[in-house]
Amino acid sequence: MANRKGLTRLITTYAVMELLYTFFVMIFFFLLLNILVNTGIVYPANYPESQLGKVEKDFKSESWTPEQLPFFYKYEYIKNGQVVDRNISETYQPYVKKAQETARVSKDSFIGARVFRYYTTNDKELVVSYKLSPFFASQKLNQLIPHFESFYWLVVFLVWISGFLFLIVRLTKILKREIKKISTASVYIQQQNLDYPRINSDYKEINDVLSTIDLLANDLKKSLQEQWQMQETERDLIESVTHDIRTPITLIKGNLELLDEEALTASSSERVKDIEKGVSRLEVYVERLKQISSHVTEEKIPVSEEVLSRWIDVARLLCNTHQRQLSLMETDTSSIPLETENVTMALQNIISNSIEHSNLNSTITLDFRDLETEYRVTITDEGTGFSDLFLASSPSKYMSSKLDHTASHGLGLYDVKEMVERHHGTLLIENRPEKNQTGAKVTLVFRK
Repeated sequence: MANRKGLTRLITTYAVMELLYTFFVMIFFFLLLNILVNTGIVYPANYPESQLGKVEKDFKSESWTPEQLPFFYKYEYIKNGQVVDRNISETYQPYVKKAQETARVSKDSFIGARVFRYYTTNDKELVVSYKLSPFFASQKLNQLIPHFESFYWLVVFLVWISGFLFLIVRLTKILKREIKKISTASVYIQQQNLDYPRINSDYKEINDVLSTIDLLANDLKKSLQEQWQMQETERDLIESVTHDIRTPITLIKGNLELLDEEALTASSSERVKDIEKGVSRLEVYVERLKQISSHVTEEKIPVSEEVLSRWIDVARLLCNTHQRQLSLMETDTSSIPLETENVTMALQNIISNSIEHSNLNSTITLDFRDLETEYRVTITDEGTGFSDLFLASSPSKYMSSKLDHTASHGLGLYDVKEMVERHHGTLLIENRPEKNQTGAKVTLVFRK
């Protein structure tokens, strides 16, 4: 652990290697140029100037012809005032004329100046031009690569940039390899494979990140194990409750069947029917608990007449039992698919809250409205309404609409909100807007 290197050291090492490599390239090509000059493969920049004495001597002989000039000279040969032969470009004519006046003139350029020299004897005149730049001693090579100095610098640059890029790519590969270790550990955690083989790095900073990820993985594993244990305990409890509650339900149903066989008054018969409906709802809840414990999602179905009738029956049973008046506004069906049993439990929970916070014989109003973009279920009561504190905060798992703020029962508004949001909808909670009437208003908005 103590011998781990730092990323700063790695980057510094490669920066020094780049500098050393640059120095090596400069020395190597300097020595190479000297070898090429010393072996006669390349002439130095001053070579044409060193041969001017011989050129002048040969020019003064009667038998001289322009063909005697070495290939690295350009010339203009004049005899009796007439240009006999010339291979100097027209571009350089101003410099030729100036050389005839001053005997020597030069044209500066980025790589090597071009010099013009003037010689005369008897009726002959000669202007020679040459470049102060290294060149190949071979005429064929010189024709193939006429600008040796530019070519040489290009080769130097290509060799240098190749090595430079090699070092950069090598450094990048090392960094990518180390970063990949972090991404690999992150993927293991995303997949919840928390027993993945632990990864180490030779670099301190990367290893510190990997160690932190390992700690997070261990903490997450512990948390998930606790969560799984709680879910297992919850599932066992639900299974036990659903199993045990079936016995009293069966007993109640048996007694109700016996009562049905007896001669009952109209009032008693009505009460027995209400109890039977309540027991049927209780059986539905027991079945839903079993589905929840098995993580089975309820199938979504459209809001048909049958579904709507079941919702209204539940509301009417609760209102009749607790001496409240039920009022229906719109009773629209809809093609929107909903978890209808969960909506039933949500309605029961909201209506139970309305009953708890309203007076006897007060009215609870239901409105089922099918709009173009949404389906709305609205429950309105004539009770005390919601407190300002409750309205100011979204329904949470442990916030109740009761004055003592105790935990909610059944689904609770928090669970209603979750159910609505599963349908990509919104739960609206407010007090009635009428000035002369208090009460709560809860709207389940299901978007199509």
